[in-house]
Amino acid sequence: MAKTNISVWHRANGEIVAIGRAVGKHKATPIAGPNQFIFEAEIEEAHIKGLSRTHRVDMQTKTLVKHTK
Repeated sequence: MAKTNISVWHRANGEIVAIGRAVGKHKATPIAGPNQFIFEAEIEEAHIKGLSRTHRVDMQTKTLVKHTK
């Protein structure tokens, strides 16, 4: 499967608010809104859909981690 770079907007508690990625050769500079942070990751394209339901951002380790619920 092909990997792609994504930007993940999240809150301080790690909750994912939005996911975005630049398409093609275009580059994008993500901008965080109030009380939001941005995490960049490389994941398989098939995992993008549903990522906000299955993962959160661990700010200490700067990684995506599965929900423990």
